[in-house]
Amino acid sequence: METTEIKEKVKTGVVFINGNIQPKWFEWRGRKIDIKKITYKWRTVKGDSVLLHFSVECESGLYEISYNQKTLDWVLEQVSV
Repeated sequence: METTEIKEKVKTGVVFINGNIQPKWFEWRGRKIDIKKITYKWRTVKGDSVLLHFSVECESGLYEISYNQKTLDWVLEQVSV
């Protein structure tokens, strides 16, 4: 499996379940990518921002997306296909 760093902002659809954010899809390069499963999630701190990271399984591979709780931006961090 090859991993490629992307670091691009993406539009992301989410739901909140019991106060927890769960991404359901994201748009990248004009394509909507549905998330089948969240395989892992973790949190990091970058300066004064808290980032929520999600490793997600989609039909076309594994992706890492992150959510910046300060700027409210979603970023596609990397792709493994």
